[in-house]
Amino acid sequence: MIIYTKSRKDREAVLHVFERVYRWVPPIRNLGVKHRELEEAIRSIEPKDFTIVLLGKSDERWLTEDLNNAWRKVVVFWKEKVHNGRMREIVDFVEGSKTRFLSDVRWKKLYYLGRPTNFLTNFQPGDDVYFLPKEWPYRELVEELMKREIGTPLVHLRGSTEVYYGGEKPLGTFPREGGRIVVREGDTVTIEKGDLVRENLNHVEEKIRVTIEKMRDVVKDREAVVPFSGGKDSSVVLFLAKEAGIDVVPVFVDTGGEHEETYQYLEEVEKIVGPIERVEAPVAKKYDEFGEDYLRRRLCTRDKIGSLYDYVRKNFDNPILLNGDRIAESKARSLRPELRKDEFWVFSPIKYWSYLDEQLFLWSRGYPINELYKKGFYRVGCSFCPFTDRIERIAQRFFR
Repeated sequence: MIIYTKSRKDREAVLHVFERVYRWVPPIRNLGVKHRELEEAIRSIEPKDFTIVLLGKSDERWLTEDLNNAWRKVVVFWKEKVHNGRMREIVDFVEGSKTRFLSDVRWKKLYYLGRPTNFLTNFQPGDDVYFLPKEWPYRELVEELMKREIGTPLVHLRGSTEVYYGGEKPLGTFPREGGRIVVREGDTVTIEKGDLVRENLNHVEEKIRVTIEKMRDVVKDREAVVPFSGGKDSSVVLFLAKEAGIDVVPVFVDTGGEHEETYQYLEEVEKIVGPIERVEAPVAKKYDEFGEDYLRRRLCTRDKIGSLYDYVRKNFDNPILLNGDRIAESKARSLRPELRKDEFWVFSPIKYWSYLDEQLFLWSRGYPINELYKKGFYRVGCSFCPFTDRIERIAQRFFR
């Protein structure tokens, strides 16, 4: 991510916030122009990285909506100057600006990505958005539980609650973790998946180009490893790395308790990218031995990471892990940098992608997606994981 500000004082304020709160600092650059030169300066920014332009309220009149696109977001602070804000206000401003890469979906007889939304509300770090096509069986489950038709809605996953939209009108809210389902009177819309892909293809290609260029620049001569879970995020990273021409090694850590759909999906992906390395982790064995407490203390995650790192340690001299971290997964992940170093370098190339971006990428290329998502899963994990949400548990029974 690159951040631009209009003035030197604004840059210093944002820099101070990153040093004190984030403990890491992205490139922060100063446009250094007058009001009338602002639009031209913004348009001249090259698409080298996902870019946020942070401006004060006094700059708003000089801006046009089409300055926003797949990789660049121009965001106006609620005070006259950015440096007039307190530290917590600037942090909230930066975090809210990042969500624009996910929430910029406009309704105009179809959903168009890249422009400020005219219907999504209260979008926060950790939220996500995706499309529910008519051929996904999850629609059957939602309609069964909501007792109404939903068409092909856009879904705003807000915390643990899904908000369904037919066009720009809410159809209802659907708590994934339990609670009251609220049904509204909004009209349904039916959109063909192919139309959605076609009308947003330029947006998708822009996002792909910037991501691939950044990926190539970061990886360089390092040995690229993709920890491949069979989920949507690691799948997109793997397919992007292949499109970038990066010689990448995908590694699947088998816990012994994966869903059958995941094992089937691995075979599908191998037909596209070649062999996927399998590494065993003793999760299922320890679950049998120690029970659910082992899972609830998340010791299973420790064992999965340990098995992966043992494999990387033994087989690579200069590795970099390409993972599927996205800001949509949690606020904590939003605060984390895209590139960081623990034992190995770790890079998150799709940090600013939404689930909807991922869907459009996969559909535009004809790549498969794990069948579990079509049945209503948001995350893919072990079949006995106690942290699956209520909808995922219902789906396992509903589609048995």
